[in-house]
Amino acid sequence: MEIVILIVSALGLVPVYFLIRAKLRKRYKFDIDYKNITFALFSDPKNPKLDNRLCIIFYFFRIVNNSEESKTLKNVFLSYSFDGKVYQNESYVVHSGIISDVNKPAVLTSNGIDSVFLLDWYNIRTKLGENETIPPGGVFSGSAVFLFESIVSDVHQVKDLKLIITDFHGKKLSYPMAVKDEWFNSFNKGFSVINKSFTTKKDNTIKWD
Repeated sequence: MEIVILIVSALGLVPVYFLIRAKLRKRYKFDIDYKNITFALFSDPKNPKLDNRLCIIFYFFRIVNNSEESKTLKNVFLSYSFDGKVYQNESYVVHSGIISDVNKPAVLTSNGIDSVFLLDWYNIRTKLGENETIPPGGVFSGSAVFLFESIVSDVHQVKDLKLIITDFHGKKLSYPMAVKDEWFNSFNKGFSVINKSFTTKKDNTIKWD
């Protein structure tokens, strides 16, 4: 009798297992591989409202469609709280330049002494506007600069930092981020994102557009 009971119990679990498995197949999420994140200042002398604002750079930003259905992203926000208020900011479309040797777009960051080019720069906000359909297992990629509000003078006072992803299927996903010490390396060295178009010459000098 005990053996029969065990067999019946085991068989009874089979429908439950398949129900759970079917439910999981219908769920989906967008995974973010956000490496090369750094804080910096934003340099735009032509726009005093934006000049010297704190910002965060996401270089090679990737969103993977882990569902079994094609999806279309609607927007990506940076969300955070400061002084008791919650802010949600879209990424800023930074002016890029062209590195002549490789003929690829890049964004320039500089502290006035050293310069670093972020090669293969494609603003995610521009790409979002293309309404690209992401197939199952497909990847949406690009880079992004998010500006903090002008009242934010110290990133250490920012709380609940997260990325929020929305799509045209009514899904809203939140990704909390714990700030890493290495994200301050460029900021501590005085680097700024230079919001200006340029081209580089063969002698590696910069020609501003």
